[in-house]
Amino acid sequence: MARNTHKPIYQPWCEDEFMGDDRVRRLTPHQELFYRRLLAKAFAGPWRPYLPDDDNELWWLAGCESPEEWAANKGPVLQFFRKTEATDEYDQPRPVLANKRISLDMDKIKNDRRAMSERGRLGGRASVRARRQDQSDENSPEIPLKPTESVDKDTSTFEQLSEEPMRATKQIPVLSLQILGVKAEQWEDTMAEIKTLAAAFGDAAVVQAFEEWADAQRGETFNGKPVTAFLKVATGLLSGAITAAHNPAVDALVDDLVGVSQGAVVFDAAQARLLGKLLAQYEAGEVLSAFRTYYGQIEGDPFSIKLAAKRFLEVAGQLIRLDRRNKLEAAQQEKLVTVQQKKLKDAADAEISALKHAEAAENELAEEEL
Repeated sequence: MARNTHKPIYQPWCEDEFMGDDRVRRLTPHQELFYRRLLAKAFAGPWRPYLPDDDNELWWLAGCESPEEWAANKGPVLQFFRKTEATDEYDQPRPVLANKRISLDMDKIKNDRRAMSERGRLGGRASVRARRQDQSDENSPEIPLKPTESVDKDTSTFEQLSEEPMRATKQIPVLSLQILGVKAEQWEDTMAEIKTLAAAFGDAAVVQAFEEWADAQRGETFNGKPVTAFLKVATGLLSGAITAAHNPAVDALVDDLVGVSQGAVVFDAAQARLLGKLLAQYEAGEVLSAFRTYYGQIEGDPFSIKLAAKRFLEVAGQLIRLDRRNKLEAAQQEKLVTVQQKKLKDAADAEISALKHAEAAENELAEEEL
């Protein structure tokens, strides 16, 4: 499936509409959870707005504990999806699953983004015209408008746009909190610089550049000045002169992952950023262990290896959580065995001690009789 590089920040959701479907209410609690997870993966996963029509992947994506659990529950869950085909990054048709609600939501988001980009482009042009007009007005006498005169369409468009706040100035503080966990400084001069960037490159481009930059800077606080730090490199990022800085920890992890597959699986820049998100949640050793498990399942399958980096990033969190649970259960079992062994040893020691006391008592009694 062609890669969708514009990942939405939020997924539209109406709980009343979701639960208003009689088919949903007839699902078991586990089936409802599996359905919810698949909707989230269809909306935010690399296949968006589709899911791969492959049970070997769907059971992981749905959060099932085993393929058998998926096989027992997939019928009621898959009634909400229809089978179709989509072209993957290798221009090969692949069977996929589509959900009507997700497809409609994604189409609306794409249309909204196109409209926002167009408004930013028009706003930039209008801003240039306005500045030129201001300079012209300073060098010419003011001529009052006659009662019957009105401004032209271009000036009216500018006035309408200038009344609307730049979306980049609204979204960047939100993204700063979401991605970096740092409250953005909203000083007048920094917001003015963002508006200038938005006028030159478009609001959508500025927001996307900040999101990608922040993804690569997770864990940094910038002394409470993330916007100031971003503005130092923003022009280079937006013009393509530079790219978002790499996190050394991510680079080291990528090297380790590539080493596991002996170079058969490699990660591009976008996938490296997703690895950075994993590192914000899990230890590097856990990610590496999960990849060893995943690669062991697909080794020798050329097609699966081609898509291994993308698919691993989709299931890595589930593999890590499963490994954690298995280790916890193993530790609990080991503790239980240790406790049981101690109880058996204590019981044996007590029995031996009792036998010794009984033997000593018999010996004393025999001596008294003699």
